[in-house]
Amino acid sequence: MNRITFERFAAAALILLLGICWGCGTGEYERRLEGRIAEIKTESKFNFLSQPRDVPDTQVSIRIPQEFKSPPLVEGGEIEGKPIDPRRVKPNVINIPGLKLTFEGFIEDANKGKQPYYLYIGVTTDERRANYPRIMVSELKSKSNTTTELSDLQAPTPQGRSLDWRKCRATGNQEFYYVPLEGEPSFRRMPGIIDLLFYDQGDILVIMAWRMPSGLEQSFDFPNWEAMTAGCMRVQSQGQ
Repeated sequence: MNRITFERFAAAALILLLGICWGCGTGEYERRLEGRIAEIKTESKFNFLSQPRDVPDTQVSIRIPQEFKSPPLVEGGEIEGKPIDPRRVKPNVINIPGLKLTFEGFIEDANKGKQPYYLYIGVTTDERRANYPRIMVSELKSKSNTTTELSDLQAPTPQGRSLDWRKCRATGNQEFYYVPLEGEPSFRRMPGIIDLLFYDQGDILVIMAWRMPSGLEQSFDFPNWEAMTAGCMRVQSQGQ
């Protein structure tokens, strides 16, 4: 958020609180004003994310980095009149139960080629959902060079709270869709990482997976992307 925009937000907050606090004591007014300004500063850190979008056929909504310029990849769909290869839609190292959305972005490498990074969103109400994290970690261990055990990830929210996720990371050779400076795009096998994140709420399990070639995460602020995207996931209650 630039300085002018922030000042506008602060001014709006001031006007709102003047209305709320009319007749309040000076101390109470200042406390509320400082609290709202702090909230605005926290919320501004999430401005690199898109507006909330609903995950199809679920009660879940998400916000994703605006660097994902293109619409979600769809198996059986087309890009520029050509069918999308299913290997761009689904990760080749793991099956994601209830996969609903696949986002693909690219970062230019030293050879002016484009290396991809992916965000996958799965939502399942399957009766076996409680076992999926353990099953998926076990599967990754059998396919990858290294796989971490599940650990806690507290994802910050724009409201200054946090959501409790579970996370693991696997590394090893994977296939990636590579776009060279010249010539036709192709799938290349190269060292890569995949992060699996799990959020369990009631009868819903949300699975978020990030996948990219090793070293690519150093090209952008990936830790914040991952944590803040997870923190902006919402599960709507029935009837809302």
